Amino acid sequence: MPTIAGYEIPPNLNTPTSLQAEATRVQREFEQALLPIRADTTLTAEGKKRAIAGLFAPIVEEVMSIQRRETDRHERALARTEAEIFGASLGADTAGVVSSRDAFDRAESLPRDKEGLRQGKKLLERAEKTNDEALVRAVLVTALERGWADVVDDFRRRNTDLGPALDRYVTLREYDPSKSQLSFYTYKITAPYEVATTDPARLRAIAAGDGENKPSTTRTPTGPTITAADRREFERSGWSRSGLSRY
Repeated sequence: MPTIAGYEIPPNLNTPTSLQAEATRVQREFEQALLPIRADTTLTAEGKKRAIAGLFAPIVEEVMSIQRRETDRHERALARTEAEIFGASLGADTAGVVSSRDAFDRAESLPRDKEGLRQGKKLLERAEKTNDEALVRAVLVTALERGWADVVDDFRRRNTDLGPALDRYVTLREYDPSKSQLSFYTYKITAPYEVATTDPARLRAIAAGDGENKPSTTRTPTGPTITAADRREFERSGWSRSGLSRY
């Protein structure tokens, strides 16, 4: 698959990246390894629980590690591409972080209707004229998330030299694994009913015979944040893209 700044871009949003495919393979292998344990008549229910917990703990950790690798790759790719468009120094110090935060607060306060789109166009143009890179970035990101293609197109027309970098940026935003529903379902691990947890620390405690009451010390993997409404729409569409913009 082609890459943008080191992040893999599948042919479409319904195709997993190689890391997502790896996470799926790991989970499918666990499902196969689970079958003989469940079928083993020499094991008691408690023995099966302990065996399954011991088998499942490293699977959870591996999937979590794969998810972190993908997130890190995407964040690095996005940072490189943003530097091409907005400048390498953006957000590099405390003042930059504050400026970026304030810019996003301002951009996200725009109404979500046509009036907001009109205001977004004007705000972006003023930000460009004053070389306010933080605000340019904030308005563009907001426009992409809201599907305001006209705002992005206006920026493109005024900055033809940034066209290729902007195209890469738009694509990276489109394939953001933290917002991808395919990524959500890939990394959302379902625990076997015997153990009912995906916390590696608790799983290892169960495998060691310490029961399930050991306090949790490890973050349970949840995948990207997807609302219940998003999931219902996603399931109705059969892996189809809901889409936030025309890019």
